[in-house]
Amino acid sequence: VEDVGDGTARIDATGVNAHAAWPERGISAIMLLANYLLENGLCNQQEREFLELVQSLVSDTTGAGVGIATADEYFGPLTVVGGTIRKEGDRLVQTMDSRWPTSITAEEITAALTKLTDNIGATFENTLLMVPFLVKPDDPEIQVLQDAFQFVTGDTEHKPFTIGGGTYAKMLPNVVAFGPLFAGDPVTEHQPDECIDLERLVQNAQIIANAIVKLANLP
Repeated sequence: VEDVGDGTARIDATGVNAHAAWPERGISAIMLLANYLLENGLCNQQEREFLELVQSLVSDTTGAGVGIATADEYFGPLTVVGGTIRKEGDRLVQTMDSRWPTSITAEEITAALTKLTDNIGATFENTLLMVPFLVKPDDPEIQVLQDAFQFVTGDTEHKPFTIGGGTYAKMLPNVVAFGPLFAGDPVTEHQPDECIDLERLVQNAQIIANAIVKLANLP
């Protein structure tokens, strides 16, 4: 908390960045600010109602706080983050980003959030919608990709899995995201100094070359 003169103060909070597909790895700065403002009574009643809803949204990455927690066998649990908060005129605007499994629909998520915003005189708006995309692990092409990975690495332990990332795979038919992160390696995407180990980059190229040959020879 910093005194900035004229009887006012500036409150800063520092969180920890995390990819929206794995929000549990981060700490929301919005959550820290909302908690502080509410605990210290630094808001009027309208602001309190809004910040309590924000708090419910950002304090649980499974969506349990806003009634949308769910999971399926392929995607696992739904994830949700409160990306940014800002002021527009006399309004507060909170964004959210949810990566959801096949056990819930966009309409159900919209209905749940709209009910909460209606209760406090706020509004909920869906600005971008991408339906979950799934290719099952027993698909022949997926088996080829797994074979290529195992051939180069000798690793038979790790299997194909789904992620909550908005990849290029959604934009093309019969496409999945493949590589280059290896299980157990540091996760640096969307982080300061994002990078890849040079040895891993070469190994990834070997896997992809092997996969291209195998895919080209599928019946």
